[in-house]
Amino acid sequence: MSEVSVAVVTAADARELAGMMREMDDFYGDPCTYSVDEAADAVRTHLVECSGRGALLARMGSAPVGLLIHASLWPTVDLKPALFVKDIFVHEQARGRGVGRALLRQLAIMATREGYSRIEWTTERDNTDARAAYARLGVPVLEEKMFYRLQGAALQALADSG
Repeated sequence: MSEVSVAVVTAADARELAGMMREMDDFYGDPCTYSVDEAADAVRTHLVECSGRGALLARMGSAPVGLLIHASLWPTVDLKPALFVKDIFVHEQARGRGVGRALLRQLAIMATREGYSRIEWTTERDNTDARAAYARLGVPVLEEKMFYRLQGAALQALADSG
């Protein structure tokens, strides 16, 4: 088994991250309407060149096998920033090999080094594999929280509501 390495995504990694993003969309059954080139451009614009957002890419050998996309949030109750994980995804053949743990550990190292007080994320209720993996890491579930999303026509309607 190859060792897992994790690094911060740079402009040079944009195409690899874009490919992993397309794979993640396929896994979740989301229609992929963008090309790898379009996604690579978006990675460079919205992650690499933008403060407060970032991504990690996990590799086994030279092959990309996992991604974690995050953003900084402020404030928390202690007036320190928090990190929100937008996406974490591990290639199907790499699951159960420590890739997700390595990604979250690297983010935890970054968070503690840079003064963040916590890391938060969501997962699908029916994603039992991910939920079990987080439980093995000792991450508690916040059952009292609910997740909301405003998008598409509903987003536009609220913006236009005056």
